[in-house]
Amino acid sequence: MPRWIAIGVVLLSPVTAQYQSNAASPTPEKPCPQPVQYWLELPPTRWPVESLRLGGQRYGMELLLRLLGSEARQPQAYLRQQLAAAKFSLASGAEPSAIAATVAEADQMLQRFATREQMLALGDALEAYTRYRRYTPGCR
Repeated sequence: MPRWIAIGVVLLSPVTAQYQSNAASPTPEKPCPQPVQYWLELPPTRWPVESLRLGGQRYGMELLLRLLGSEARQPQAYLRQQLAAAKFSLASGAEPSAIAATVAEADQMLQRFATREQMLALGDALEAYTRYRRYTPGCR
């Protein structure tokens, strides 16, 4: 019986090698979006950018760390947190097509009056992109 297994391995090895050598090399995929907690735990020196513009206001590393680490009890704070995570993800190369319009709308909403419901809805859409990775095929 061991002789049969050895022959089987010898016979299958060239087939496996041929299959692997003829296979097309995989195309590099874009990074997946990451949630607020990921960016909070990642050292700022490894962030893709040193600052972000959220609703027309520039946030440096120190302000971003405070924002990401704070409890977002108010809709505006929640929206800012989710927008920061989405913008970090986009700056890292995550797929922008499904979320770009939402990001632009969130930036505009932070600069003008918006209802609680509007801010929460946009924050939820951004969180669905970063935390639950909706709208990003291949990211789960």
